[in-house]
Amino acid sequence: IIADSNNGMSNFRRHSETCSARSSGDVGQLMMSKSGKLAKKFDRSEYKELVALAIIRHGYTYTFAQHEGNRTIHRYLNDDCVPLSRNTAKNHTLKIHKREKQRLARSLSQLSSRICLTSDVWTSCVGHGFLSLTAHYIDDEWNLHAKILNFCHMPPPHTASALHDKLHDLLKEWRIHKKVFTMTLDNARANDNMQDLLCDTLNVHARLPCGGEFFHIRCGAHVLNLIVKEGLKLIDVGITKIKELVKYVTGSEGRKLKFGEIVSGLSISSSRGLWLDCPTRWNSTYKMLVRALPYRGAFSSMRWMERTTSSFPDLPTNEEWYRIEKICNLLQPFDEITILISGRKYPTANLYLKNVWRIELLLSSYADCEDPFLKSMAMKMKGKF
Repeated sequence: IIADSNNGMSNFRRHSETCSARSSGDVGQLMMSKSGKLAKKFDRSEYKELVALAIIRHGYTYTFAQHEGNRTIHRYLNDDCVPLSRNTAKNHTLKIHKREKQRLARSLSQLSSRICLTSDVWTSCVGHGFLSLTAHYIDDEWNLHAKILNFCHMPPPHTASALHDKLHDLLKEWRIHKKVFTMTLDNARANDNMQDLLCDTLNVHARLPCGGEFFHIRCGAHVLNLIVKEGLKLIDVGITKIKELVKYVTGSEGRKLKFGEIVSGLSISSSRGLWLDCPTRWNSTYKMLVRALPYRGAFSSMRWMERTTSSFPDLPTNEEWYRIEKICNLLQPFDEITILISGRKYPTANLYLKNVWRIELLLSSYADCEDPFLKSMAMKMKGKF
């Protein structure tokens, strides 16, 4: 700044008081972009972080970092960009996992509240066993959190003793074995025995609230699953036929196109496509049946067009279609309640009793109806209830 003055620095002082300084940062961190404007200098460590976070967030494979199209975009954005290798992307992703795990462990150690746990064992389609452990807690600002602590390989046997040892080791690893309040599990026999063992063990470290009287919580969604499956047994044959039809239609691109043409020709207005169920989730079976009902005419037309094809599955009989339609009407409230009490972003304990009562009223009303099929089904479900 150049200012004429015969009286020292007065002009400069007045100017500095009225003119806000512009921060240019570290000039060494800036460079000229292709457009002639100042651009940020390429930071390789930040670039590795961004690529690893993209892999984590979107479930990309580590080879994502080596995709030529991806690398071309990054080089175009910055000439100094040196793309990552698959191994570098993997190492940095694991580094982030370690860092976030340490951060979560610190957060859990500073909690003044107790922690509620949920756990389940899952077997993949190739027979590998996995165990999940999730922590649910309220922080000091009264925010509800649900954090998946572990999803890890669980080799056989899946006995009560083996599950107890695995879960106890995980709780000690996270250093929360003295902060546990409850554990929610499904109704597998091994879980019943395991929670007895784990309750005794945790009581040794630090006495559970009320001595563990409320430690074991049974999964409400799993209880509903058992009730509904009792009713679905009455239409096992119809469910199998619907499943085979869905598998046949969606099994090849050609059959899907032909089925789509039939649907258009019959002017069937349904924005939802066919759905194949997952046997362990009753509401996915419900969804499969609900989505198949509007296409009843399309299945029949396709069966007629492919009458010479021996591999075409059997169609449900009129009686089976009638039963499927009736059972879907009965199961709709169960689906709504299952979704409601399976929520993770809001408390569910306060919602459970009201909806169990709603189910009891629903089953009682169907058990007194005049339709013999629905009455029989409701009686079986009410017995399970």
